[in-house]
Amino acid sequence: MELLGSNSSLFISIVKDGEMLGDFAPLFQCIRDSGCRSLRFSDREASHLAYPPLILPDFIAVMDPAITNNFHIFHANSTIFFSRSMVALTVSSLQNSSLTDLSLTHTSLSILQWTVLMRDIHFPQLHFLSIDVECPPTVLIDFLTQHGVHQLWLYSMHLEVISPYGMDLAQNVTTPCIPIHSLRSLTGPHWYISLLLDKARLPLCIQNLDLELDGHFLTSTPNYLSAILYITQQCVFMDHLRLSFYDGSLIYQSFDVLLDEYRTIPVKNLTIFLPHWYKYSSRHPLFSCSPWLQAFHHVEKVCLRPGDTTASERQELEATFRRPDNPYCLDIGLWI
Repeated sequence: MELLGSNSSLFISIVKDGEMLGDFAPLFQCIRDSGCRSLRFSDREASHLAYPPLILPDFIAVMDPAITNNFHIFHANSTIFFSRSMVALTVSSLQNSSLTDLSLTHTSLSILQWTVLMRDIHFPQLHFLSIDVECPPTVLIDFLTQHGVHQLWLYSMHLEVISPYGMDLAQNVTTPCIPIHSLRSLTGPHWYISLLLDKARLPLCIQNLDLELDGHFLTSTPNYLSAILYITQQCVFMDHLRLSFYDGSLIYQSFDVLLDEYRTIPVKNLTIFLPHWYKYSSRHPLFSCSPWLQAFHHVEKVCLRPGDTTASERQELEATFRRPDNPYCLDIGLWI
C-alpha cells in the first residue's frame, strides 16, 4: 500500500482464509487513506454469497471535498470489521464516506447493535444495500426512507437462531406505514420481506423480486404459494420473480395449493431454483410446483433450474410444465 501511495482509481478485493494474523486495523486505515474507491472484504465461507449480481446499473458518486475518504463501494462481509479493535474505525469510516454501494453481512451484530448503527449513518447517494436480517425491519424502513436505495439484498446467516417475532424492539408500538419510492430490486428470506412490507406503504414498484423460501417459517401462511402470494400482492406488475429454497427446509406438504386459492401473481418472468432435491426424495420437488402456474396468468417465460437430472426427468418436467392454453417460453437449464 505504501508503494501505491494515493490512488483514487484503486479497487481492492480481499478474501480472508482462516484466522487473521495480527491486527487488521492498520492495514484497513492504510487502504482507506490511500484514496481507494472500492474495498470488498469477506470471509472465505461468505465470499460466494456476499456479492449478488447487480441487476440495476452502477452509479457514480459525485466527489465531495468534505469527505475524508474516497470509498464509493464498501463490502465488509465479515465479523472482523465489528470486532473490539475495529468497530470505532469502521463506523468512523462509514460516517465519512460518499458510498453508493454498501454491503454489511456476516457481521454477528445483535438487534440492538444494528439499531444503533443504522441510525448513526447516512449516505445521500446510496443505491445498493446488503445487510444481515438481524437488522430490525422498522429500523431498516426508517433507513430506506432517508435514502434512494434501488437494490436491497437481505442475508440470513444463522437461520436456526432467528425469531421473526422478537426482532423489533418497538414491535408493540403502532407506527404509520412509510412509502419507499426508490426500491426496484429486493432479495431475501420471504419471512423477513413479509415483515418489511407490513411496515411499508403499498403498493411497491418492485421490478425484480428474489424470494428465498423456508418451510420452517411458514407460520402465518399454510404453504409456499400462499407466502409468495402474500408478498407479490403488495407489488405492482413485476419483470422478474425468482424463487429459491433454503437447503434443508423442504417440506412436501408446503407445496400444496389451497382449493379456494384464486389470487394471481403479476409477473413476466418466473425462475424456480431447486437444485438439491436429491437429498429429500426420489422424485424432484419441482413437479409439486407445477400447480402453481394457475397463479401466473401473465407470465411470458418460465425458467426451471432443477440441478442434476436425467434426460427422462427433464422430458417429464417439460411435459408437466407445458401449458397449451398459456404458451409461455419454457427454459429448463442448469441450477446456476
